[in-house]
Amino acid sequence: MTGSTEREHAPGEIREEYDEYDVGESSIGVISDPVNEHAWIWSDTVATPTP
Repeated sequence: MTGSTEREHAPGEIREEYDEYDVGESSIGVISDPVNEHAWIWSDTVATPTP
């Protein structure tokens, strides 16, 4: 599992934490906001994952 380091964030600063979890023979990547656990991501980009 990987992630960003803990530090102070300026107001309005974009912040993120990336974690990977092994599930069976696959990995799942999760992007989250370390300060706001209720944050969500809005994207208009769609990409098909490749094995």
